[in-house]
Amino acid sequence: MRIPDVVKAGTLLGMGLPRRELEALVAGGAYRRIGGGWLVSGAGSPDVVSALSRGARLTCLSAAKAVGLWTPPFEGVHVYVRRGCDTPPPPWWGHRPEPRCWPDRSPIAPVPLLLQHSLRCAGTETAAILLESAWNLGILDAAGVADVVGRLPFKPRTSLSRLRGDAQSGTETRVRRWLESRRVRVRAQVTIRGVGRVDLLVGDRWVVECDSVAHHTGVESYARDRRRDLELQRLGYVVTRVSWEQVFLDWEATRQALTEILRRGEHRRKVLMASAQVHHGPEGTP
Repeated sequence: MRIPDVVKAGTLLGMGLPRRELEALVAGGAYRRIGGGWLVSGAGSPDVVSALSRGARLTCLSAAKAVGLWTPPFEGVHVYVRRGCDTPPPPWWGHRPEPRCWPDRSPIAPVPLLLQHSLRCAGTETAAILLESAWNLGILDAAGVADVVGRLPFKPRTSLSRLRGDAQSGTETRVRRWLESRRVRVRAQVTIRGVGRVDLLVGDRWVVECDSVAHHTGVESYARDRRRDLELQRLGYVVTRVSWEQVFLDWEATRQALTEILRRGEHRRKVLMASAQVHHGPEGTP
């Protein structure tokens, strides 16, 4: 996995850059050495650079964040080291197994490995969030996701049997998987005529929108969301919006509220407006 501003000197030499020119670039400040044959141009990612300078590489949630995957809140800096080397002290969190040699020339763990580490470290729910994010971003395709899941032990493999490539956020993934665990019919990324795509459609009538800071802040976004909500309500849908904070920082209270809504059974009522047509694609399970 390529990380901006961080490269092996041997990679540049292998691409045909003469050693003399490389040394001139280092002397001129275009690159700086951080040990282990690594070169950094510009600022580089602080965690990536700091780990490499300590003889470690990012993995798990730290590596997932470095490559742009949607990551839930986490603590520490997650790394792995080669066998016989010491893991840096806290806030560094070491992951095993420790390889005899690095698996590739990437400055961080390969995506399949960071996903395996995240499963052991943070559990299947977090692994599902990272897998769906990797699939949605095109970092893994359906075959790649299936390969990662297929290498897992039976229990987590079963838990990760219903993944999608169209989940727009970890917030959506968490809420959808919880609803599925309640044996409720839930469809993701459904298109409703006159409204567009909604995150989740529960039963026939309950729309759940999973908001994030990145896509639902600002005057325009606020106004657009309210226009959509009003149109959905006009068509006969019930609309609930949940925020990132509600889903990841106050999940217990949020689950209780969602459970009460389910108990009322409004999601089972039919939408009466003839114009409220719903279209949805394949679920995308690998």
